[in-house]
Amino acid sequence: MKKITTDSLREALKKITFPDLENQNLIQLDIISSLSCDESGKVLCVLEVPPMNHHAFSQAQKAAEKVLKGVKGVTEVTVVLTGSQKKIDASKLIPSKKELKKKINLEYVKHVIAVGSGKGGVGKSMVAVNLAATLSTMGYKVGILDADIHGPSLPMMLGTSEKPESVDGKTIIPIESHGMKYMSIGLLASKNQPLIWRGPMVQSAIFHMLKDVRWATKEDLLDYLIMDLPPGTGDIHMTVCQSAPLSGAIVVSTPQDLSLIDARRAYGMFSKLNIDVLGLVENMNVFECPHCKGQTHIFGSEGVQKESKESKLPFLGSLPLDISLRESADKGTPFVLKHPGGTIAQAFKEIAKNMEEQISYVEARLKSNTDTALI
Repeated sequence: MKKITTDSLREALKKITFPDLENQNLIQLDIISSLSCDESGKVLCVLEVPPMNHHAFSQAQKAAEKVLKGVKGVTEVTVVLTGSQKKIDASKLIPSKKELKKKINLEYVKHVIAVGSGKGGVGKSMVAVNLAATLSTMGYKVGILDADIHGPSLPMMLGTSEKPESVDGKTIIPIESHGMKYMSIGLLASKNQPLIWRGPMVQSAIFHMLKDVRWATKEDLLDYLIMDLPPGTGDIHMTVCQSAPLSGAIVVSTPQDLSLIDARRAYGMFSKLNIDVLGLVENMNVFECPHCKGQTHIFGSEGVQKESKESKLPFLGSLPLDISLRESADKGTPFVLKHPGGTIAQAFKEIAKNMEEQISYVEARLKSNTDTALI
């Protein structure tokens, strides 16, 4: 029997191309960590891809098996898809710039809301999770996307780290927790694994979590998809604003002047990217001592409310600095579900209602502009 060369196997694998990745083939992507064939014609091929890309490459795994079986002399083929243990050129695994600039069609999702902050540590994720849970208690169907790739917190805050599955090898089924759908890179990577990814790989992860997750169907509509963005104004924010069909954005800040400086950058970024800022949320406005009931404004008082007036942006509501909010997050149950009748739950309901009102204003304005353009 003529010896099967690695070159002949690689030539066969070049037939597998990826239209979404500028028609690069499997060899060009440089994800083959091992390719060998023994004397009996048994071929072993190992594909190494980052965790977020496993579902996307499951079809490539099947295609590789098919083309390798077509090589003369091959008697058996095993193609293994495994997590990446090496540095990969991120630019080879991301969608093309043309794809990233396209709005992803989330046909059965009514509203996509981005929750951002210019600064870390202001309680943005806590606000995002409890806002989503509040909307759920109001009768809406809700999903949450953890867009903080480097610091995913939703698995802990929602109390589950179950691995998502795919029924067709292409679409990821989001996890359900507390009556809400959610997706996080933290569900795909190891718990303590640092995600040392550059901008292009981060953009790719966000793109796939928007495009390849089955957030809704014709029979199972979603009213709100809340996106918990990382702090700052970087690559992830650009990808979200370019790719996601956002109904608007919310900016969270403490009353502190230092936090407000970065909050201005956050809402300024959304405005420059033509995303409607639905309003500002003030977090940690006041601390009430659980013993003496005395109140202290640790981070200042009403700074976000003043900012709202000066910037002419809507003020959605104010939340206190409360230890029970932290405890509920650590225990994996949104505070508003555990304490539905308290003043904090009522504050979140006011924020949700004010947000709905602003969305209605935006929709009315867009409709008016459309009608005017048709005249």
